[in-house]
Amino acid sequence: MPVMTPQLDATLRVINAPQAAISPLMYSMFLETEINFGGEGGLLAELIQNRDFEALGRGRILMEGGQFGAEFGAMTPLKRSTEGQPENYESDLEHLHAPVATVQTPESDASLLRFRDLHSNNPNKQSARKDPSEPLPIYSDFRPWIALRNTSAKIDNSTAPFPSNPHTLYIQGDAFGGVANPGWLGQGISVRKGIPFKGSMYLRTLDRGHLLLSVRLCEQVAGKRSPGVALVQATISVSTRSSDWQLIQFDLPAADRSQPKARLELLLLQPCHVWLDGVSLMPTDAVAGLFRRDIFEAMSRMRPGFVRMPGGNYLEGTGMRTRWDWKATVGLPASRPGHYNSAWGYWTTDALGLYELLLLAEALRSEPQLSVYTGYSIGAKYVPLNDSARFVTDAVDLLDFANAPHNTSPWGRMRAQMGHAAPFGLKRLEVGNEESDMSADGYPAHYKLISDALRAHDPTLTLVASGDWGRPLRGSPCLTGQRCDVWDAHHYDSPDGMVTYARSYDGYNRSLPPVYVGEYAACHGAPSLRAAVAEAALLISLERNADVVVASSFAPLLNNVHGTQWSYNLLNFDSSRLYALPSYYVQLLFAESLGAFTLPAELDPKTDASAKVFVTASIGRQTGPHASWPSGVKVHTPADAEDAMSVDPQSSASVLTIKVANYKPARCSLQVRLDGFQFAEEPQLNATVLTAPSPDESNSLDEPNRVQPEALEVQWSPLEKNLVVLLPAWSVVVVQCFLR
Repeated sequence: MPVMTPQLDATLRVINAPQAAISPLMYSMFLETEINFGGEGGLLAELIQNRDFEALGRGRILMEGGQFGAEFGAMTPLKRSTEGQPENYESDLEHLHAPVATVQTPESDASLLRFRDLHSNNPNKQSARKDPSEPLPIYSDFRPWIALRNTSAKIDNSTAPFPSNPHTLYIQGDAFGGVANPGWLGQGISVRKGIPFKGSMYLRTLDRGHLLLSVRLCEQVAGKRSPGVALVQATISVSTRSSDWQLIQFDLPAADRSQPKARLELLLLQPCHVWLDGVSLMPTDAVAGLFRRDIFEAMSRMRPGFVRMPGGNYLEGTGMRTRWDWKATVGLPASRPGHYNSAWGYWTTDALGLYELLLLAEALRSEPQLSVYTGYSIGAKYVPLNDSARFVTDAVDLLDFANAPHNTSPWGRMRAQMGHAAPFGLKRLEVGNEESDMSADGYPAHYKLISDALRAHDPTLTLVASGDWGRPLRGSPCLTGQRCDVWDAHHYDSPDGMVTYARSYDGYNRSLPPVYVGEYAACHGAPSLRAAVAEAALLISLERNADVVVASSFAPLLNNVHGTQWSYNLLNFDSSRLYALPSYYVQLLFAESLGAFTLPAELDPKTDASAKVFVTASIGRQTGPHASWPSGVKVHTPADAEDAMSVDPQSSASVLTIKVANYKPARCSLQVRLDGFQFAEEPQLNATVLTAPSPDESNSLDEPNRVQPEALEVQWSPLEKNLVVLLPAWSVVVVQCFLR
């Protein structure tokens, strides 16, 4: 239908004169692996919290219904319950499934001893001294587990399948006693119709004969100590001829209905006493057997150039015991000691360790960018330089774990034993995070120590240095003669402040190193459309300055809404639902329309009407693993990954892309003059807008689609070869025109 020509507020002139090449890594991803329970409790598909019984009351642990235990940080020992049986309890037990478990001892895994050897030789073993912000363990606390009726349970450290993970749960109970786990943050385990589960646990008993257990998923009833009515269940028969620890693997069938708030119950079908450790339950649709599918698919849709991991403050901790020590995060997951995440205040089992992070980047068809520890922890001084050789060894060994041949390196051999014989091809490492001590013995010296060793080990590496994050950078290694391939700048501000800052890269000193804007968010106030438009203004500035800005990534990425510590994120979720914030859609739109070369694009007149209108234009398009526009959700696998990215600004299939952010409460009518382009008589146009009636609108679990991209109609003038775009108030618009 015809479009009425509105009164024009401003004119945008775009000239077909390709300038700077745009990096294919421009829209990358930062995954602070543990914040907001976004890793364990989110991306990692593991459904059991405190599966290793090592949390010992440290950090945020919620019981069924999202309530804390007797006291936060304290635990009243659980006593046997004499609560009555539920209705139809016995008849429910009569229909238990036939045994489906397989059993093996830990020592039957020939590679385990090698895992143990590597851990035992680790020079960075945790010391007995507590770090600042690290709470004392409470040895009576096994939350969120509860003992069911006629059962007593306690933490025990007299026996364990792995010395590195010494605490287990000792259970003594009558028939139909047992224990239950309500899932992450007490919010329930999501049972979805048609999706089976795979599980495992380590078990030991001194009883002789055959031990029968029932593994069940039941509807959660907060605080109820009697077994519930099962949604799905299976019986495990365990031979107890030996008192050794045994690995029990089991399957739970698919349920015939969905239930977002279930709990796992392990029932004793006869009087006995047992020890448990390493209890795990995963849905069978987990991507690569590891990642929660809906979260992974939302991440995959962002098309990240690379994924920066694991942190962030999570990398640093508050000392040696609470930092991310990658060597303690590899090997069998059940053998990993775990650590208290003092940066964000909760226990992590390290099941989402180095190996899993490398698999994640591969599954996303993205490059990994890993951060290495320098000797600096939050609120502490650097480890003295003469005691920092171990961090150099750690960094070089990390590179070997990722890249070394499995037949020449012990770390490469370990990677192969874990299931990935081929090198991961790690090309990017970041040295530290938000390092501010630029004294002679501070970051510059530690950066040199580590970067010199890494470059000697692999001269082709791209090394990223800590950059601007609101602190003076005088003395930075990047300013005092050391080689910095890229430096990492962080920008957090209010939406208004972000818009003011957005044009700062226009005046960036081109003699300084290229910039990776590794963390940014307009994070003052609640997540909103207003903030998303402000962030779009910044990203438009980054694209306009593609000669010096090579990559960017929003922070943080993931948030379990029941464990929120940082309220401004891209993806929010609970145990069964997920929604994207408006800022996520800016990332999506800009990544999907990533051009190859910038074009001159200037607004005229530069009046109040265009003062808060931000524009950029590009030609060509990135081709390779993620290139197509528009697109739907795709799940990528390593088998079909491609590394090649190619661009051609003069290709007959070239695309002209215009991105606009209108950060003001009035609509703006924009005429786009296109100089030097060749079009078909009726060129193919795609235009998308992100907007809402109010700048304060956002999405939620109950209203996940309040703010999302929609198609936008634009007016094409075939005689003048002009476009007219009506920009709504508080909007982000992407227009693509396919050239002849």
